[in-house]
Amino acid sequence: SSAKEGGGEISVHLPPNDTVLSNLREIDFYSWENVGKDELKARNPAEYQSWKEGNPHGLIVDDCYPLLEIWERAKTVWHEIREETQAKEQDNGGGATLLVAHGTLGQSLLSTAFGIDATAFRRNEFPNCGIAEIHWHPSKDRATAWRWCHPPPPSAAECDLTRKITAYNLGCLREQLADIVLEGGGTLP
Repeated sequence: SSAKEGGGEISVHLPPNDTVLSNLREIDFYSWENVGKDELKARNPAEYQSWKEGNPHGLIVDDCYPLLEIWERAKTVWHEIREETQAKEQDNGGGATLLVAHGTLGQSLLSTAFGIDATAFRRNEFPNCGIAEIHWHPSKDRATAWRWCHPPPPSAAECDLTRKITAYNLGCLREQLADIVLEGGGTLP
């Protein structure tokens, strides 16, 4: 899969997994698939604007709600993964999931791990080939902590705009995850 390829060298150190999760796929755009942005803007200006603004209730394609659907699929994926791993976590006092994903799928998986709904779309970027480590308590349905593994946080040498965007994204996450504790007992910066 593209996510496994995105994990690069990390994937060779992971245990083999023969489980196929049919809901673990990117957003479905139906008739929008393979249509250029300019054409979409011209044909569906309100819906395209909803996509750009991250309005899950305004993005309607072929009578479907793509953002709401991917969030529901993400919840289903976590349920399937958690069912499979909870027994091991009970024995080990908790567990972690390495999430390797692209854009919208990554946003939906990270958000739903913490019980955050689709209105969070576009508030927290998840880059292509993004990697996050998500920690779970064995008896809870939601994740308890997370940390970025890739890409690394911006350095001071990077442009000011990148730092501002990152600060904005961290601010949004801070608002949404205010009471979630990070690994090692810390809180969101």
